[in-house]
Amino acid sequence: MLWDEEIGSRRNDLKQLRGEDLIKIVVECIGHAFDRKLGQYEGAIPDGQLSVAKEARRVLSDVVAKRAAAATLNQMLDGLKEIYPDEDADEAFVSGWGYSVQSLLEASALALQGSNVSVESALRVLDAAYQAVAEEVITKAMVKWHGLGESEITAEERRSQTCNEEIEFQRQRIISSVIKGSQR
Repeated sequence: MLWDEEIGSRRNDLKQLRGEDLIKIVVECIGHAFDRKLGQYEGAIPDGQLSVAKEARRVLSDVVAKRAAAATLNQMLDGLKEIYPDEDADEAFVSGWGYSVQSLLEASALALQGSNVSVESALRVLDAAYQAVAEEVITKAMVKWHGLGESEITAEERRSQTCNEEIEFQRQRIISSVIKGSQR
């Protein structure tokens, strides 16, 4: 699919970065994806759950900016686990919500690891952030093509401005970080 081709293939670029840089990219991309979906989540997700996710997003950003200690994420993990939608929950049918909560959970766990973040772990979170934004496009493509025609789904993703913008955001964050890392 599109993300695998455009971002998943950047493993070698990401291997050049320190763990702190990987976490920064992940948190920026999660924030970007979350902000894009926020309008859809408001009114569709119960206020208490949405508040937990917003607070987790804020705390993650604060930890990356060194305005908060990583230990504050421990408090957020339980709340995020509680709002992760199971397959029968109404929230599971809100496009992107499960991926948003998943990316927040996984990014919090990464931030607690500090500099010991693996590229594969960072890629998993970046993929979840992209899927939060792309889920609606992918679902429509699957319905249109009556199944899992990967080439057709990827073609639909390529035609989607939303998917392309999210891919470009992630690509630019990676490129920018690699350039900054090479200047150290």
